Amino acid sequence: MRARKKLVKTEQEEVKKSEVSVEVNRISDPDSNEYYEDLKVDIHSLDHLWAIQPQLYMKWAERHAKAIAERDRLKERLELVKAEVSADVRRNPADYSIEKLTEAAVHAAVISDEKVRKVSEQLIRAAEVVNILAGAKEGMNHKKSALETLAKLWLGSYYSEPDIPQEAKEVSSSKTREAQKVALNERMKGN
Repeated sequence: MRARKKLVKTEQEEVKKSEVSVEVNRISDPDSNEYYEDLKVDIHSLDHLWAIQPQLYMKWAERHAKAIAERDRLKERLELVKAEVSADVRRNPADYSIEKLTEAAVHAAVISDEKVRKVSEQLIRAAEVVNILAGAKEGMNHKKSALETLAKLWLGSYYSEPDIPQEAKEVSSSKTREAQKVALNERMKGN
């Protein structure tokens, strides 16, 4: 019965490990950094960007929260694996090449154990994902600020074309035509 529980537990750990691995690979892959796409701002579609901004923020906030939960589960799993290895070292010190059972020897055996190292590496990678997602979430706040500023600029007619009165256009146009005629005449005389 005990062997069956251990087998089921090992299978569950493998499933968790693959879930972490998938999330870490998806986030860490420089070619699939989806948050860069979500951070882009197009000044010609401010209305659309404002409409989807809350959903984008929530998407990254949820991913960040899930990553934190996964990291915390890995912390707990690491403590559990360390405890199991520590108990095994104390029961069977010869299996770990320990002649004299001391706390330092047990600690050294625990931290060098392959299972502990694997879970520790998963925890480090999960912490990396948490940090990347924290940056993506913060980036969504910066995007919101950028959208607010761009909307204010648009409302202040920053992106509008200059409003030139018709009379000024005609004067400018006639002066330009006159200048072109003079320049052409001088060129013709010079040839």
